[in-house]
Amino acid sequence: MEILKDKRLVDEKVIYSVLRDHGREGVPSVYTICKHGKPACTHRSMIFYSNRKTIKVLFGKPCQGGYKEIGFA
Repeated sequence: MEILKDKRLVDEKVIYSVLRDHGREGVPSVYTICKHGKPACTHRSMIFYSNRKTIKVLFGKPCQGGYKEIGFA
């Protein structure tokens, strides 16, 4: 994946940038990870942290909202 090509350590900021990606032109489309419009649109995004037993959830487009953390046992 081109976005992660030169990354050795993938931290939370890198994960957010990947999920919010609009491609080289910075324009969301059906070919980008964060999709807008028809026929495809991103409505939810989740990041799992198995070692912390939490999930970060976003309802809506990743580029337009914030994640909420939910713990589980």
